[in-house]
Amino acid sequence: MRFLLLAATAAVADVTLDDTIRLLKGVRDDLEMAESKHDESHQTLVGGCAAFDDAKRKAAAESSGRLATLAARLTSEAAAEAATDAELKHIKKERLDAKDTTDKTTQMRDKERQEAETRVSDNEKQLEMLEAGLKIILDTKKAMEMEAEAKAANQMT
Repeated sequence: MRFLLLAATAAVADVTLDDTIRLLKGVRDDLEMAESKHDESHQTLVGGCAAFDDAKRKAAAESSGRLATLAARLTSEAAAEAATDAELKHIKKERLDAKDTTDKTTQMRDKERQEAETRVSDNEKQLEMLEAGLKIILDTKKAMEMEAEAKAANQMT
């Protein structure tokens, strides 16, 4: 900026060599100060980028850790759920097996009861037939005895 001022002043007025040297030193000082500020800004920017990169890495590491923890927890929960499902299926199967066994046992008992009732009925019929046969035999025997008595009584008379 002073350089422009120097050039404008030199063109317009008659400037001494000492004034020009002073102005040039001032311009050099301004340039050095600007360069120093530029270097500071550059260092600040580099430091900010490094800090940003560090923060980004830390956040990524934390996120990765959280994701790993969450994935482990989800895997654990999924395994527990699968085990629970397997146990429930096993229990349901046992219940169905027990029900089938109970149904089969009930059917077998019903069948055995029917067979026993049939045997009892058959036995009762056979008993009735035997009783009827025995009655016929007894009646025949009685009739024969009466006939023999009658013949004996007729022979005696």
